[in-house]
Amino acid sequence: MNQSERIRRYGRITAGCFLFAMAVSFCLEPWELAAGGASGLAIVLGRWLPLETGTIILLLNLPLLWLGWHRFGGKFLSETLYATVFSALLTNLLDHLQVWTAMPPLCTNIGSAAILGGVLSAVGIGIIFREGGTTGGTDIVVHLLHDRCRRIAAGWFFLTVDTSVILLSYLTGGSGKETLFAILALAVFSLVFTGMERRLPAEI
Repeated sequence: MNQSERIRRYGRITAGCFLFAMAVSFCLEPWELAAGGASGLAIVLGRWLPLETGTIILLLNLPLLWLGWHRFGGKFLSETLYATVFSALLTNLLDHLQVWTAMPPLCTNIGSAAILGGVLSAVGIGIIFREGGTTGGTDIVVHLLHDRCRRIAAGWFFLTVDTSVILLSYLTGGSGKETLFAILALAVFSLVFTGMERRLPAEI
């Protein structure tokens, strides 16, 4: 890969990170929709830990990044490390931006937050997957599972893994309403992500 191709690839990964961070900061986190993934776990843990969501995401990713490096090598780690760190920092930055600017909420009800959060995160992660990386967290777990069984769409692996995060959120104090809309966000994510997989010819 030459330098210009590398710049374009990282430009696309950067765009995916922005979309994912927007989904977490503007849609899911304000309504405590723990719709799976490291971001969902971070929202759950944020109920008790005095840390920002993006910071918790980074801490959760440390052992998974090692696992991804061990299985996929340095190329995977470089792109995933960039996407993981950048999306987590963006999540913190967007959280602060909303406070500093007194920005009105992007989603005025929990239903629109679930749908838009699911779409934005699916498109963002789909772009990053398309370029051979992940945003860390359960993305790495899904990447490992999909690498072993490519006949099953990665979107279905996401659905299976992330359902456990929603269940954990409910069992640790989440309301029934939050749980139902977290399931909606996850369903939207899975449908959109699986649709992207079918349209993108390159292997992830």
